[in-house]
Amino acid sequence: MVYDYPKYYEIAFSFIDSKKQIDFFEKLSNKYGIGINKILDVACGPSVQAEEILKRGYGLVLLDLNKSMIEYVKIKYPKAEAIKADMCNFKLKGTVDFAFIMMGSISYMKNNEDFLNHLNCMSKALNKGGLYFIENTRLNWKGLEGKQNWDEEKDGIKIDASYEIKVENELKQILFEEMILKVNDNGKKRVLKESISLKHMFPEEYKLLIEKQGDFDFLGFFDHFKDKQLNDSKQFNFMLLKKK
Repeated sequence: MVYDYPKYYEIAFSFIDSKKQIDFFEKLSNKYGIGINKILDVACGPSVQAEEILKRGYGLVLLDLNKSMIEYVKIKYPKAEAIKADMCNFKLKGTVDFAFIMMGSISYMKNNEDFLNHLNCMSKALNKGGLYFIENTRLNWKGLEGKQNWDEEKDGIKIDASYEIKVENELKQILFEEMILKVNDNGKKRVLKESISLKHMFPEEYKLLIEKQGDFDFLGFFDHFKDKQLNDSKQFNFMLLKKK
């Protein structure tokens, strides 16, 4: 499984500009939120943002269900609090001012009840006025199907990565997703695969469920890492919620 190899996963996504991302989180929090003292990274994986967050002196909580990922970040970021838990059923020791979930990981819900349970947990985790940044909510549902390919290299490790989405069941809104990492680790080759079937949530569905749960203001769907609300769908985007 791809997620059982945190180092390879981290290299595959090493193109991410974490400094730019944290700059933007600060901008959003200063404009719409309450500033930042402590941050929660939901479904963190290897948390490519963690180093930059800690460098700026913020407290950090890392949350993931995968044991290998949590063990990896515990060792790499000892100053952060790392928690192995389901994002639909967790409780922090304290609260945070800003939370984020990246790369469409919000889609890892089996049904609407899971999303409501997730919002309940997030409500308890966030201070009043705190923000929840949700990246890539798949607004472009007419063009979801497709395949992406890219490659990265670090420390003599070469990764050829692919990510594909297919519609599995239109009536039940089920998508099939598969990630493949072809790894050449200093001459040692292996192929890692991860596939899963997930429920797709439509934009208005998100808004209705957020309203139903009741603890958040929906601030909008925005263009990717831009303080600009969308009038139409885009593949890369984010949704912003504010704790009431």
